[in-house]
Amino acid sequence: MAPIIGKAKAAVDISIAYLTGIRHLFHRPYTLRFPQQRYAVEKGYRGRHLLHLDRCTGCGICAWICPEKCITIVPRGQRWYPQYFYGRCCFCHFCVTPDTLVSTNPSVSPIIQIQPGDRVLTHTGHYRRVRRVLTRNYSGRLYSIKPLGTPFLLRVTQDHPLLVSSRNI
Repeated sequence: MAPIIGKAKAAVDISIAYLTGIRHLFHRPYTLRFPQQRYAVEKGYRGRHLLHLDRCTGCGICAWICPEKCITIVPRGQRWYPQYFYGRCCFCHFCVTPDTLVSTNPSVSPIIQIQPGDRVLTHTGHYRRVRRVLTRNYSGRLYSIKPLGTPFLLRVTQDHPLLVSSRNI
């Protein structure tokens, strides 16, 4: 009696599998044929940021300014580096440095040199013209600091937090 029940259960399971397969023949696919079809992204999405560890000074300002607190500074060997938790990131790009390279048509330029009218690569994979560059007006005194290991000057206000360490690290 037991072998008959086992065979009947196997036949039912096989029938369910076949019916499921036939039913899915008439449904739209759940995946996109990338790159022929593009993903729809939310308005304002600027893409994932990349961390170049060879240019990171480990100062921790990116972790301090992050509104979602998804960046933590962790030790790696003798140095400190940022670690990202992308599940919490809102992609505000406050952590992007001025020397971050942006793909412009036909080359790349640091983000600080982008001006209105320049064509830059967007999250959709197409080049579009920059309409305006967002800046913050500040009338107080600015201090210029040359951080060790970076090619650019850091211009900060008197209220800007700075993490300072000895050169003998």
